[in-house]
Amino acid sequence: MGFFSKKKYSKNNQGVVLVMTLIIMTLIMISVLAFSAIITGEVKMTINTGNVVISYYAAESGIEKGLHRIKYSRENSDFSYFKDLDNTGANEFTINNSYIKSRKYEIEEAITDVDDYMVYNLSTSSPAHVDIIDPTGAVATIDWDAGFGVYQYKVDWMINDCFPYHASDKLEISVTSFSGNFLNPSTKKEVAICDCSFNDNDCDSDLTTFTISDNKYYRFSFRPLDNEVDQLGFGVYRGNVQLGIWSEASVDSYGTYANSKYYIKARMPSLSPLSDVFSYVLFSEEDLTKGI
Repeated sequence: MGFFSKKKYSKNNQGVVLVMTLIIMTLIMISVLAFSAIITGEVKMTINTGNVVISYYAAESGIEKGLHRIKYSRENSDFSYFKDLDNTGANEFTINNSYIKSRKYEIEEAITDVDDYMVYNLSTSSPAHVDIIDPTGAVATIDWDAGFGVYQYKVDWMINDCFPYHASDKLEISVTSFSGNFLNPSTKKEVAICDCSFNDNDCDSDLTTFTISDNKYYRFSFRPLDNEVDQLGFGVYRGNVQLGIWSEASVDSYGTYANSKYYIKARMPSLSPLSDVFSYVLFSEEDLTKGI
């Protein structure tokens, strides 16, 4: 009996060892497969990262093409060359060969009258400017909208941690304008109080909504009088219809490479930042000194 029990125990022990061996091998195989999946995933991520970088530079090439054309358009007072980039066959550039995967950029939109103007971190010492003016510089007849109705501009501005510390902060809006052939020049300033509500960083835009005319050209200047404005937006409206702002251009470019696609949007003035269109009109020096 004693010998039989020892032999039986030995067989049982061998069975346990075999089971443990199978379990360990299974765990090793699972670990190897999991590690392989991680390595494969990392390799794919690395490859995709490279693809994203290439697609980014492809999109940037489209932006550079737009900037080149708008510079040419400024010099020749003809923005049709720039607008031709918008959804035409000439707006796509592709490379294909046996060694390089297809990469291209495509310009989806190129316009000179964007819906709104936006600026960030506006300080008391650096005013922001935006114009409503024909980018070609034409001033003989001014009518920048073919519709009928009441025209207004509205300024939406925001100050971080506005209430209660900045509710009384003020924004100065300087407006210069002239009619066709530089007639009827005028200058004026508006000063608005933020008047933000409880737990709200947005200033009251009703206090920065003013009437304008569609048969004048304008230059607007915005300057905080107390503290930095974190965000300021400017839009022009005919009734409830938002209109495009002449002289503000935009280029939208998509770059693609392999399985990656990158989108870049660039905004810039149609006119040169040092445009002298308004310098032809003589305004009161006293009125223009502050905030311009």
